[in-house]
Amino acid sequence: MDFFQFDADYVRRLCEHDPMIEGHFASYFGDLMLVKLRSRGVPAADIPDLIQETFVRAYETLCQEGGLRQPECLGAFVNTTCHHIWQEYCRRRRFDPLPADFAERSGEGDPESDLMTAQTCRSVRKVLKGLGEKNELLLRKKFYEEEPNEQTSRELGVTSDYLRVLLLRAKQDFKKRYLRRGKNNPNDKKKDH
Repeated sequence: MDFFQFDADYVRRLCEHDPMIEGHFASYFGDLMLVKLRSRGVPAADIPDLIQETFVRAYETLCQEGGLRQPECLGAFVNTTCHHIWQEYCRRRRFDPLPADFAERSGEGDPESDLMTAQTCRSVRKVLKGLGEKNELLLRKKFYEEEPNEQTSRELGVTSDYLRVLLLRAKQDFKKRYLRRGKNNPNDKKKDH
C-alpha cells in the first residue's frame, strides 16, 4: 500500500465534488476501512454500512466551515472517524471482542484479500521491529491498542504537545522504512505487490 500525502487542495477539491478526487478518496479509504473492520471481526454484511457511514460523517465534517484544521492529517481523521463508528456499532450490537482464534476460524472473505492482508501485516510487523523500541511502542499504543493520547502522555511522562511531536517522528520513520523496504529487497517487493 502506498501512502498518500493529503493537502488543503485535495480536501477543497473533495468538497467541490471533483470526480477524480472523490474516486480516489473512496478507493483509498474504502480499502483501508475494509481491512480495519474485518480485523475487528465485523460481519461482512455490516461492513459496507459502516464504511458508508464513515464516508458520510467524514465528508460532512470536512466540508463545513473550519472542518479540518490540518488537511495533511486527513488519513488520521478518517481512521478515527471509522474507529468511532465501529465503537458505536459495538455498543449497539453489544458486540463481543474477537476470540483469540478468530483468524483461524474465519472462513469469510476471498482468498486473495486474505493473502494481501497477511502479507501487509507481515511487512508492517517487520518494519515496526526495525524502528527502535521507543517508536515501535508509540505506534503500537496509537494504532494497534488505540490508546487515548492522554493515557500515553501520562505513561511516558510527556506533555500532549510533545507526544504529538514524538508520534509524528515515529510515523515519518515508519513511512520512510516501509517505502524503502521494497527498494532494498526485490523479493519483498514481489511478495507485497
